[in-house]
Amino acid sequence: MHQLIIWWSTGDFYRIDSTRNTDQQIAKYFITPQTSAIEIMFHDENILECEITKTFLKQNFSFCSVHAPTYPYQDDENSHRIFQYLQNICSILPIKNIIIHPDHVVDRNIFKKYDLPFSIENMDERKKSGQGVEDLSKIFEKAPNIKFTLDLQHAFVNDPTMQLAKDLHAAFGDRLVEYHISWFDKELLHYPLFKTQQKEIVHGIERSDISLIIESTFDKADELEKEIEYIKQIIKNN
Repeated sequence: MHQLIIWWSTGDFYRIDSTRNTDQQIAKYFITPQTSAIEIMFHDENILECEITKTFLKQNFSFCSVHAPTYPYQDDENSHRIFQYLQNICSILPIKNIIIHPDHVVDRNIFKKYDLPFSIENMDERKKSGQGVEDLSKIFEKAPNIKFTLDLQHAFVNDPTMQLAKDLHAAFGDRLVEYHISWFDKELLHYPLFKTQQKEIVHGIERSDISLIIESTFDKADELEKEIEYIKQIIKNN
């Protein structure tokens, strides 16, 4: 078995620090002996800023992924602007995965215009589509080169038995490149698992060779290590 690669998202501390996607932000919050990779989070298509340097990244992390902004991607000027920016980032940094929310995509043909490591993420219960095997299969049929990112919290809120997570593993395991994990709070969105104690979500991890991005958002800086210890302990005892 491979050792599980634990990732963090640069959006995890948005409630306590407005600085994002810089060497300084990552050095302040994310350099720990237990983490080996990072997710660069872009929340807003109008604010595409990244001041992370290749040297700093290579010194501290093995891998890096990007969470693209949620946007109705299609063959239009703004979509191309976003993807060209991501293409530039990929030419500088060792990006292994670019995550897209599929429920907003208007024209999937735009993915064919860019040689980028795209994946789509299963959606939570608030979205109109993209939650289950049937919806996602239709996307993969039209975009066969796109990979899959499995958000275990999204699977849980759609099906607390976690059978959906098993079904997604079975259907798209050959495409799976990344896990997302956290808990959902209606006001605070992705919330720490060590506070909510939803062990079932952690039990949804079936593979140790797939990198795990912890998307929990924190109220205090020291909560990061509490979250990682909680998740690792459940994995160890599972």
